[in-house]
Amino acid sequence: MEFLLLATDKWHEDDVKPNLVVPFANDASDPVALEAMRRNLEMQGLTPRYEHLDGDYAYDRLFRRLWAEGEPFILVEHDILPWPGAVQQLWTCERPWCAFEYFMLGELRVALGCTKFDPSRLGPCPLPDTSWHWRKMDWQVIDALTDRSQCAHLHEPAVTHLNRAHSRMTSPSLLRSKPLSWDVDDIYFNREMA
Repeated sequence: MEFLLLATDKWHEDDVKPNLVVPFANDASDPVALEAMRRNLEMQGLTPRYEHLDGDYAYDRLFRRLWAEGEPFILVEHDILPWPGAVQQLWTCERPWCAFEYFMLGELRVALGCTKFDPSRLGPCPLPDTSWHWRKMDWQVIDALTDRSQCAHLHEPAVTHLNRAHSRMTSPSLLRSKPLSWDVDDIYFNREMA
């Protein structure tokens, strides 16, 4: 029996070069989470654009700027660790709005933590003319897009949230004020706020 062994000393990089953006504000208050994020993405061969958020409304400004560029982008927040291949899975997905769940407020939820958007296929920026505080950004974006009958594509399995305050799961749900239709492998279902 013969075997052929192929080897290389070159670091493996996929042809996929996602427009990956990491918004962060915790470099001083929680440097361990940001360093874990950096090492995780580096080990996966990903080169994100790190955007320092210097105030309560900086996330709003960043999101509007990314949307105005009109190109697909992936947000991976500073305390989210995507598993190897998760970012590429989002980037190569044909759907214009995709997300991974992660533990938040004790349950598996979807927010902006690990999400892809293609503004050219989703219409105008989902944020209204007024500035939004970073704590309300997730829900404003999700509500506005679903109000336009946009359906997010949910990817699995969940990614890791490093914020210890969000670590214990009680039941899966989506924090929202009204039902949301999610598309998982062409199976549609509704999840309501617990």
